[in-house]
Amino acid sequence: DFSGDRVLANSILFRRDFLWWIELSYAVSDGDIGRVMEIMKIWIFMFAGASKQNYTSILLELYCLFRYEASEKLKDGIWNNWLVNISGELGKWIEDGLLQEHYNKWLE
Repeated sequence: DFSGDRVLANSILFRRDFLWWIELSYAVSDGDIGRVMEIMKIWIFMFAGASKQNYTSILLELYCLFRYEASEKLKDGIWNNWLVNISGELGKWIEDGLLQEHYNKWLE
């Protein structure tokens, strides 16, 4: 049983989780897939602890693919196309799925 300040504890956990989200945002903007993968490893345990089995399964499958199953060429191919920078400016990288959503919107 928890006998401490639950509001404070939840506030601290929220800030920790939010900081991981901010780090992911900066990693994507910088185009740093290595930092993105480090955050994804942390999120495997966060989602597992929150009983989010679908997210846990997806992230765990991705981690196992990159760590144990994929060849170096396959890893490089996926990682080099996961984030895109169509403007060529620093800090303007986005996820390829988000770029596809932008294209869908522009085509409407």
